[in-house]
Amino acid sequence: MEKKLSQKQIILKYLQFVNDWVVGYKLVGINTPYGFIGSEGARICRRLAEKGEIEKKVEKYVYYRSKQIGIKIPNNLQLSYAI
Repeated sequence: MEKKLSQKQIILKYLQFVNDWVVGYKLVGINTPYGFIGSEGARICRRLAEKGEIEKKVEKYVYYRSKQIGIKIPNNLQLSYAI
């Protein structure tokens, strides 16, 4: 039986998958290829950015992206998820 991913793991994997800046409010209540990101998604992103695990930029909104780029996407993964 496979262990469920934590919210932090789902967010990190999703940001690697997107491989671009994502506005913080879009990381709340969304389904990703790795699992559902719940209502604490933006809060978890703030903590990850404070710890230096992800990048953060502030413009009109706060944006986050993974520090790791170029993740390999499995062939059997459906890419029908909107950002």
